[in-house]
Amino acid sequence: MPTESPRNPEMRENLVAYLDGELDEAATQKIEQTLAENSDVRGEVESLARTFEMLDELPRPEVSEEFTERTLSTIQVSGHSAADSDEPQRRRVDNRLLIAGWVVGLALSVVLGVSIGGRFSRDDSTRLVEEFPVVKDLDIYTEIGSIEYLQKLETDGVLNDNQQTQKP
Repeated sequence: MPTESPRNPEMRENLVAYLDGELDEAATQKIEQTLAENSDVRGEVESLARTFEMLDELPRPEVSEEFTERTLSTIQVSGHSAADSDEPQRRRVDNRLLIAGWVVGLALSVVLGVSIGGRFSRDDSTRLVEEFPVVKDLDIYTEIGSIEYLQKLETDGVLNDNQQTQKP
């Protein structure tokens, strides 16, 4: 039995169940033993019993026949649909399909991203091979100093390819 204080919520719950006759034989005997030993618990049971008696004195509201019919039809409809439906299983299947869809979509996104990204990004070795003609003459280009000097050489005909091929 929980703490034998009437302020303990579990004890109070057991006392209400005791007064309503809802306890099994073993729990009823424990409550009766506690009542015999503890005056605080006895006082709480007497207070609860008086409260229940006062509630019995209150007028009972009357329910219309229409309310009863609506309530019973609602219970029948909800009971019928719950009995015929395998909604929880359908929800589980739907959730599994949703998760599988997300996983497949994510995998396709990763594959697509890697393939597209590989086409647009080049590694440094590919870039060096493509720029090799410039890189091999880089020392010469740095000695020239400016683009204006190269333009002057070109206008003077010094950089003309025809003149270089004519010389033996």
